[in-house]
Amino acid sequence: MPAPPKAGADASPAPAAPSPTVEQNSQSVIKVVQMLRELGKSVPGAQPAISKIMDAMREVQMKVMAAGKPTEPAAPPVPPS
Repeated sequence: MPAPPKAGADASPAPAAPSPTVEQNSQSVIKVVQMLRELGKSVPGAQPAISKIMDAMREVQMKVMAAGKPTEPAAPPVPPS
């Protein structure tokens, strides 16, 4: 049974930080959502339309996050036999 990794070089690497573009795009989505909430408070009649936009913004945020995920590393080449 292998020993658990020790702190230091054998430890698992830290998770990747989001790219600046993903971070910036996420902040943009958050700002839009905050503005929509404020608009919904000040114009209650617009709430049904704002709810539809909020649903679309959830989808946008999922796409922003998916765009920032690192791709799977390619498998190392198999040496010829």
